[in-house]
Amino acid sequence: MTLAPLLLAVLIAPPTDGVAEDTTGVALARQSAATLEAALEAPLTEAVAIEAGMPLPRALAELLPGQTVLPDLPRMELEGIDYSNLRVTQPLTFPAGRLTTRTAVQEALDQTIHDVPLVLLNDDGIARVTTRDYLAERLTTRLYRVRDVASALGTLALANVEWRSAREAGWQAGWRDGWQSGWEAGQSAAEGQRRRPTGG
Repeated sequence: MTLAPLLLAVLIAPPTDGVAEDTTGVALARQSAATLEAALEAPLTEAVAIEAGMPLPRALAELLPGQTVLPDLPRMELEGIDYSNLRVTQPLTFPAGRLTTRTAVQEALDQTIHDVPLVLLNDDGIARVTTRDYLAERLTTRLYRVRDVASALGTLALANVEWRSAREAGWQAGWRDGWQSGWEAGQSAAEGQRRRPTGG
């Protein structure tokens, strides 16, 4: 009797081929990366004072409360860096609201005792301290859909031309054949300058 509902549930359930799980994992990684990126780009909410000689892991914990910061151990070992023994060389004071968290973290990383420059990497939502050379190797090209943005900007440029034409008589007199290139229209709209005929 208990086998019948289980068999029915298996027959009714949609088939899964593993793709949905991967998509969910990718979506979670992107969401985690976006959350960390937002935290790094946000201004510091509290003033933070880092003393000279403070261990770097503790300094980063004060700058990124609630975030786990991990070292990129393979890269650190390759460069001969002992992450647990890195210390901030000079006292640093970061007032609230003046700097982004990313800037404050980079300043702390720049003040460590070592010849290899360190950076903070957003590794799919995991804050990871690595070398600047490794970060340069990891650069990838990303494609973003900008058609909606481009069309919105084009609409704004045309709206500005219409508004300006109604406001200033003769403003379009300098346009060749009644039209101006999109770049010139956008540039003149941004500068707010009046176009005048060039001659002829």
